[in-house]
Amino acid sequence: MNPALRVPYLLLSAAISTGAIAQNPVFQWADGVRNVETPGTMAIVNGISVAGDGTAFIVGKTFGPHTIVSDTLVGSTYLARYDQQGECMWARTPGGNDVAAASGNMAYVVGSFSGTLQFGATTLSANGVDAYLAKYDAAGSLLWVHQIGGAGLNNAYSVAVDGLGMVHVVGHFQGSATFGGTTLIATHDSTGYLATYDANGVDQWAVICGGLNFSANYISPKMAIDADASGNTFVSGVFDDTGTFGTTTLASADLDDIFLARFDAAGACTWVRKMGAYSGNEVHGVAVAPAGHIYIYGGFWGDDAQFCGPTLFNSHFGNLDMFLAEYDGAGICQWAQHVAPGFFNDFPGNLEVDGPGNAWITGYYFGTTGLFGALTLTGGGAFVARYDPAGNATLAERLYTATDGMIGLGADDDLFIAGNIGGSAVFDMVAGTNVFANFGNGMGYIAHYDASHSYQWVHQLGMHGAAYDAASAIALDNSGNVYTTGNYSGSAIFCNDTLHAWLAGSSIFISKRDANGNCLWERSIGDRGAFGNTTLNGGTSIAVDGNAIYVAGKFADSVRFGNTSLVSAGGTDLFLARYDDNGNCIWARRGGGTGNDAGASVGVDGSGHVLLAGSYAATANIGNEVFTSLGYSDAFLARYDSNGNYIWGRTMGGSGWDNAADVAVDASGNSYVTGRFTTSAAFGALTISGTSDAGMFLAKYDAIGDPLWVVGTTGAGWQEGTSVVQNSSGNIYVTGSFQGSAGFCTTTLESDAYYHAYLSCYTPDGGELWTEQFQVSGESHGYGLAARPGGNIVLTGTLSGTATFGSTTLTSGSYSDALIAAFEPDGTSLWARGMGGSGEWDYSMATTSVADANNVYLVGSYGGLLFDANTQGGSITFDPGDPLSTILAPNGLDAFVAKFSVAETTANPVNPTPCGSPLAVHEASIEQQVILSPNPVVNSLTLAGELPFLPGSSIIVRDMTGRAVNAPFVINANKAMVDASALVPGSYIVSARTSNGSIAERFIKE
Repeated sequence: MNPALRVPYLLLSAAISTGAIAQNPVFQWADGVRNVETPGTMAIVNGISVAGDGTAFIVGKTFGPHTIVSDTLVGSTYLARYDQQGECMWARTPGGNDVAAASGNMAYVVGSFSGTLQFGATTLSANGVDAYLAKYDAAGSLLWVHQIGGAGLNNAYSVAVDGLGMVHVVGHFQGSATFGGTTLIATHDSTGYLATYDANGVDQWAVICGGLNFSANYISPKMAIDADASGNTFVSGVFDDTGTFGTTTLASADLDDIFLARFDAAGACTWVRKMGAYSGNEVHGVAVAPAGHIYIYGGFWGDDAQFCGPTLFNSHFGNLDMFLAEYDGAGICQWAQHVAPGFFNDFPGNLEVDGPGNAWITGYYFGTTGLFGALTLTGGGAFVARYDPAGNATLAERLYTATDGMIGLGADDDLFIAGNIGGSAVFDMVAGTNVFANFGNGMGYIAHYDASHSYQWVHQLGMHGAAYDAASAIALDNSGNVYTTGNYSGSAIFCNDTLHAWLAGSSIFISKRDANGNCLWERSIGDRGAFGNTTLNGGTSIAVDGNAIYVAGKFADSVRFGNTSLVSAGGTDLFLARYDDNGNCIWARRGGGTGNDAGASVGVDGSGHVLLAGSYAATANIGNEVFTSLGYSDAFLARYDSNGNYIWGRTMGGSGWDNAADVAVDASGNSYVTGRFTTSAAFGALTISGTSDAGMFLAKYDAIGDPLWVVGTTGAGWQEGTSVVQNSSGNIYVTGSFQGSAGFCTTTLESDAYYHAYLSCYTPDGGELWTEQFQVSGESHGYGLAARPGGNIVLTGTLSGTATFGSTTLTSGSYSDALIAAFEPDGTSLWARGMGGSGEWDYSMATTSVADANNVYLVGSYGGLLFDANTQGGSITFDPGDPLSTILAPNGLDAFVAKFSVAETTANPVNPTPCGSPLAVHEASIEQQVILSPNPVVNSLTLAGELPFLPGSSIIVRDMTGRAVNAPFVINANKAMVDASALVPGSYIVSARTSNGSIAERFIKE
């Protein structure tokens, strides 16, 4: 664990205590889940090169002093390496204008800078603008860097590595420029150069290569280079007036011309050719094939362009047309042709060559059709095209819609595409998904397609806007290990490990720590296919049963749990997943429809069955059943076995917005659900009505899904239940918040314009014992409850202002402080603490907790609600006397998990007589263990075990849609025999109820 994150502190804050404290929690450890993003900066891509092992290097720059590439903070330029699975292996700064992969999976980078530039321990300094060449090894370590230039404006555009291991750089300089031991004197306002270095960075030679006297007139003055296996280099670019190439000088009869020059391994120019239009020529790539022929790719603005063969006429003078040309090893033009000519401007991308000698190009054209030789693409947009050495277009396809894309050819015939986006883009053209919009002038990306050009993944480069991380739930196993879940956006640090960013609005995390706070493992749940969906993915609840860890939440688009992929039917869908205690995903299930659906809470009963509560909108598939909400959204409760098989589902709600926020499960299989309802809500045959904008409900269901009772609040205003827990005495506790008035059986609570937290206690039969609100000058919320072994209750939430808990008064020191408080079973306050920051917009919240006899664990979020140059994020302080206990969240909100030791005091029992009677059906029954045999069954199914079957027992068989089916039964000698002979093959649920208990089990009819 990062020592900077594990800060010792006493659970105190900028709170003022004015009363006696029953017992102070003593800090054990805390860990922050820090987001590493920096808002407001974007990263664009300048170049891409694929290494021999199939990994891709990309280089680019940022719009600002720094940004995030994958999980690394980089400066104004960057170099990053990605594998074929989309994992960013590392990112480094500085980067530059171009990159070339070399043997050993090393990378050469070129770029330019002004002032000073830091490469590790090496500092470069320039009076004007100088160029540089740097070499990185496969792990991203800088091996060496060399400065290129003089007093004027100098740049390096392109870099290539030959078969002998030499590295070649091209660019422009002004005045004079020094290349190691060689100094060149400019012949133009901006003079071209070609410089060669060995693998150790020792300069070999440098020569003049073309030039521009009117460089300010050119939109794309850059040069391109490639090298062959023998050390020959091929340079292309634009020159005007005259151009010097070693000892050869060319004269341009036009405003400018394109040149293609060949230099041998010693730096002598063996030939040079000129070509192009009268003016406005651009070169976007040069590539030499293994057989020795050379391709040039670019565009021209002029009226017509001369290469060889027919003249290429501009489709509309003044707009840019694209061309591709081929020359043989002697510099003789073989062919030249238009690429997707049209009336509007076109945008060439880049050029690569494959092993057989085919040319691959990318670009973007406007218009209704794109012509690529004999191939036609319908509609305008981005393209990838392939031409054979004879000039035949053998492939033209549209893989993405970004206006800027550069291709890198993978080792397995796969494709990397990297570039920049203006507006929005689609990368999976088949599914039409992965649409995202940037935040301004441009945003970089890298995408991957397999050998059949099927979409695999896409990553954005740079982050925009604040990041918000949240720890939503916590659970404890019998060994004292702590499990947490929540969500993060971008990339977040868990212990010393960084979870890589997935592409959705946020990703789900699960983590495990030992009792000392050491992180044992963490898992990130998302999908490279889900890009730009602004609805958050999130883990909302976690539960432990032996070595089984159950996680529930919601997701959009698609997510992957280990090797299991889930795809949303629309909006957000709910999920339920099981992991083992080593972090391996055992199974994952989804549910939902086209609306927004979510799993809110998960619990496990004494027989290992899993209960999931949440909400759904419109029509949703949960398990094998289809549910339709009565209003905007309804709540649900579903039961699964430990293998993820769906057993039954129940819905609750009415014509408004209804949701289930939490579920508590007892050892007998009964479930207690709390949440919110509006106007009225039906719970099976039970219906409650309220008189407020929203009311809190608490309902009890038995093991076979029958509602036993339900209670609700009344009053003008808003009330909701957010957490429910059962203590060791069997009483039920509910917390939440209300605004206005809240009518409970024992009391009516009143608040001002703010929301206030409350805590209520009920008997297992639904009788209300007491309800307390916390006197607040400001606002408070109750978010989570935990029951200690002796029956005491721990509440977590937020506090803004001043609140009284018994004889203790807390005052927040910021916009909102995290709150944790303990109570005896009768509601007597034991202790209360707050923790937060000191800034006006600092925000902290404690989401929930879990506790044993000696310790309390809690999770939550902290940081700043605003991020700008003045606020600079937020913080949380755990011990005002220890400056090291302040953790910063520089961008938005970060998550935390903490442990405190506090021995549980002897609990005072609850003595009041219950107030009123809930709306009830019958008494709760105890679930018993029953064996079904044979299972699978053909004719007769026998039910026998702990549950005695007596005359009057009821047995119902339902199919997996929940419909009752005809299955006669007889009872004899405490056993039940069900006639399954008429059932069609498939899965069924048999539910049985006797005076002694109930069961609900799944069987298969063959």
